[in-house]
Amino acid sequence: MINNFIRFRFWLNQLFFRTILLVLTSVFLIVLSLGCNPVYPDFLNPPQITETEKKIQPTSTDVKSTSSPLPIQVEQVVTPTPTQKPETRLYQHPDNIFELSFPESWSVLLEPDATRVSDPATGVSIVIQYIDTIDELDQESLTRLVDARETNVFGEFDGYLEFDRQVSESESSYIVKKRLVEDEDSKIVVSQYRQIGQFVLILDLWSDQEYYEGNEAELSSIVASLSTGEGMEESIESQGELLTTFNNGSFSLDVPQYWHYQSTSGDNSIVDTFISPDERAIIQMATYDDGELITGSVAGAFVRNLLRNYYAKDITVTSYRYLPDGREELIWRSDGSNYEGITYFDARDTELYIYTVMTETDYKELYLDLLTNVLTSFQSLPSG
Repeated sequence: MINNFIRFRFWLNQLFFRTILLVLTSVFLIVLSLGCNPVYPDFLNPPQITETEKKIQPTSTDVKSTSSPLPIQVEQVVTPTPTQKPETRLYQHPDNIFELSFPESWSVLLEPDATRVSDPATGVSIVIQYIDTIDELDQESLTRLVDARETNVFGEFDGYLEFDRQVSESESSYIVKKRLVEDEDSKIVVSQYRQIGQFVLILDLWSDQEYYEGNEAELSSIVASLSTGEGMEESIESQGELLTTFNNGSFSLDVPQYWHYQSTSGDNSIVDTFISPDERAIIQMATYDDGELITGSVAGAFVRNLLRNYYAKDITVTSYRYLPDGREELIWRSDGSNYEGITYFDARDTELYIYTVMTETDYKELYLDLLTNVLTSFQSLPSG
């Protein structure tokens, strides 16, 4: 009985393992038939190439084709050649007034009232000047200086538009950018103002608008490189006062280009006024014409009355004289308002013109040289 049971189990095990083997073999054949294709030599059964593979298919000299092969498009990757930046140099003004970095190929021209740097290839130019403001300006006065010069120097250009202003109160500096048209060409002008004691260093960079927009970073770095030399205040010498000529039709005067300008008019008069950034000095010009003939005696009384009505009631005339060119001069002061001034006037038929310079008494000596230059610049213009 036991032997029969052993033989039965042996037969059963063989049957079980045969069954397992048969099942595994069947599964293997099914999987093989579904997932694997037989491998044939290429010339009998070339592989099917997908669209993606077509793009990267290597050329094989073993493949025969009955049709003309398409040319292989090879995409070339071009590495841009970096633009070679020109060599730069650090330029130092001979009097150690300022330093500026710019390309080595740019030229420098020293003039009595300015330093001019230019690039012959692109037309970019830089003008560097400085102003003696008589006394160190506070922030509000410095802002008035910048506003006045921007208006007086650039405001007359067609298309003038200030589009950016950067202010650093800690460094007392301004950078002002504007667009304008010069000789029918669109320009960008970048101006930097930097105060050092009683002086203001000014840089104006001029560029064609198209060139500036394509090279803004480079040009901005040149402007930003401006720095003052050591001992600027000790080494600086007077270069004049950056005067600009004002013409009212009857006469002309040279006035500071950085003083605030305003004009008012009445029925018979036009008054033009320039005010210093610190508002302690004034240049004022007036023309009066009511159509009536004006004699010398009438003109003298009229001007005295004008001074007392518009400047100060307590004006005292300390000097009165006739000048060789026909003008008359009044030197006066007002103790109540703490102002002193010099007024010139002349009558031409029905027209009376008057111009005055005045300062706070405490600042008279500081402004003396500047206002003397203004007064001596007077030129009478032919009528009509």
